[in-house]
Amino acid sequence: MIEYKMEIPLKKEDFDETGKIRASSLLFFFQEAAARHADLLGVGFDYMIQKGRIWIITKLRFRVERPMNPKGSYYVKTCPRQKKSRVCPRDYYIYSQDGTLMVTGTTLWSVMDHESRKLERVDFEYEGVLSETAPFADGFPRLHMKEPEPAGSYTITEADLDVNDHTNNCRYADLVCSTSKIRDITELSIQFSKETRLGDRIQLFREAVPGGELICGSKSRGEKAWEGDDPRENEDEKKPGGAAGSGSLVFLAKVCGKA
Repeated sequence: MIEYKMEIPLKKEDFDETGKIRASSLLFFFQEAAARHADLLGVGFDYMIQKGRIWIITKLRFRVERPMNPKGSYYVKTCPRQKKSRVCPRDYYIYSQDGTLMVTGTTLWSVMDHESRKLERVDFEYEGVLSETAPFADGFPRLHMKEPEPAGSYTITEADLDVNDHTNNCRYADLVCSTSKIRDITELSIQFSKETRLGDRIQLFREAVPGGELICGSKSRGEKAWEGDDPRENEDEKKPGGAAGSGSLVFLAKVCGKA
């Protein structure tokens, strides 16, 4: 099966003041393993940018199965699944060195034109056996806010940007976690509808729901989201809903855990 394993170089900064692994650190491990694997598969950043394209994440989800120890030793395994038009699912599993599963995760990747910012079809095929088992039987949760409350705002800085000159998904995780009232996070899902760039201001909203909390980030009303077709997998997921009206949604997240 096509897969890649990477040792995780844990740092003190990867854990919060209570000793819990940071969501942004988990996403960084996922992102780094995916980037290295893509390079080996011949579809990494350098190859894509030569063609005027970049990889973007449209959805992500992870669940902490067991607490990670700052003094522990872990590795992440990542494997792609069969692509679907403009969507490339990729899964992640973090294990301790004795083989104990610590974290389960998944992402949906799409390809975007670097200049026009339009989504494009993925025109390559994997060579080898792909994973056929999704890590979450229920896929991605359907998210919709009904009675959101304002939770402040945030302006994108240079420190938030990645090599594609837009906000890195790890920074969104930090933003979601700092906005949420849940401190002991065991599961996080984020669905992206619009990229943000240097100087963009995100209005934040929060709503308590059974089993967790929804966090929404939006830009000004009336702006378009992704250029091109919607990258999400299912028709009934194409409108996750948000607090700030049609076209303004940047991301919508669900946080599960203990306050």
